[in-house]
Amino acid sequence: MFRSMTCAAAHLAAAAVLAACGGGSSSGEGDAPVTPPPQQAPQLTLLAGNAGGRGNLDGSVDVARFDSPASVAIDLSGNRYVSDRENHVIRKIGADGQTVSTFAGRPGEAGDADGIGAEARFRGPEGILIDKQFLYVADAGNRMVRRIDLQTGGVVTLAGSPQPGAVVPAVDGSAGRSGTARFSRPTALAFAGTSVGSPLLIAD
Repeated sequence: MFRSMTCAAAHLAAAAVLAACGGGSSSGEGDAPVTPPPQQAPQLTLLAGNAGGRGNLDGSVDVARFDSPASVAIDLSGNRYVSDRENHVIRKIGADGQTVSTFAGRPGEAGDADGIGAEARFRGPEGILIDKQFLYVADAGNRMVRRIDLQTGGVVTLAGSPQPGAVVPAVDGSAGRSGTARFSRPTALAFAGTSVGSPLLIAD
């Protein structure tokens, strides 16, 4: 299941700290202490899935099923992408928040094939990261980093191999080409900067 939480509690906590330190508009020794507003519990909202059990069902958000969802990324249009680890697929929750579909991979079929949409295969995908055009996937079980074109659904392998091991550095000390890189279990991704073309960081 996927849920969101409000941040109102953080603002209320800040108000409480201000009052405790003597902040606010009151002044003078005889003024009554400032009473912070009552704290409210964070609100959780169910986005998709059901507590009734795991599965791989697409459809409306209230009947959809996931199996160990690991990470979420949101594109500029508001679509949410989910790495559905035990189903070995990438799922998509539409920007309208009403439907869930399988974006890449085939539920229950692990593998390492590149391809478009259901032709591609993953093995326990975990961390995902998005930019304007691509979705990057830490394909942990395959020891690879994959890239999905958001427009076409085409999946390609950027680095790594199902074979374990570490890349052998070149003579000049560089790490070598991405095609020769090896990972143990990549689980998370991040960009090294905010500019276009920033290097991709991989937690192995």
